Amino acid sequence: MRIHAFEFIDQPWFPGFLRDAGTAYLDRVLQMAKVPELAAEVLGALDLPVERWVDLGTGNGHIAVATIDRIRKEGQTLLLTDKFPDEGLHRRFPEDWVTVYGASVDARWVPPELSGARTLFNTLHHFRPTDVRRIFSDAQHHGQPIAVVEATDRTLPNLISALFIPLMVWLLMPTLKPKVSWLVFTYLIPILPLVIAWDGLVSHLRSYGEKELVALSPVEPGWGWQTHRIKAGPGTITVHIGAPGIETPAG
Repeated sequence: MRIHAFEFIDQPWFPGFLRDAGTAYLDRVLQMAKVPELAAEVLGALDLPVERWVDLGTGNGHIAVATIDRIRKEGQTLLLTDKFPDEGLHRRFPEDWVTVYGASVDARWVPPELSGARTLFNTLHHFRPTDVRRIFSDAQHHGQPIAVVEATDRTLPNLISALFIPLMVWLLMPTLKPKVSWLVFTYLIPILPLVIAWDGLVSHLRSYGEKELVALSPVEPGWGWQTHRIKAGPGTITVHIGAPGIETPAG
């Protein structure tokens, strides 16, 4: 049963520098699990007619850039957006095909001018079912393909592994090009290991299974949905894609 419990990273009052540390840690773990490579294999095989990719809830952007860079064709660009924009994000990606949108963007109601195939990397579990349906419906209403990549899963091994997150934070923090404040709140005042561990556990509890994703995906003529489950390290990632012209598997 899915449990939509409290996550620190979702709260507007949560300090931005702690949120940035959490997303940096998460992106490193996703990179270690080769999530960009695995997601790119699925997305690339669909060969969607895309001029621009629009990433929603981008965090620090590394997973989106690493994935799209593997599948983009000449002329395709990537726009990074977030509800809580990172002011320093544009300095991290000097590539001319990557643009950072400075204003807040709600994945449930994407401004029409931000046209392009939408992606959400490990972001969907932050939303309740009614909001997930709205995210899918909004993309479909505007005729924009949407791809969701989730590395969370409600399995016992994943829930148990969350107990070891504090240790992983202590080990990996020096590799994240940390700010001084991140080090202080990791080693001197160990708030970050506890916060990241709690959010990691809750992320698994909040995750959507394949049947739930299918049930939340609106059915319209000419629009199809596909769900792929891929082994990634000790866990599994889920790639759920909706787009005009793709086939929905029978059953």
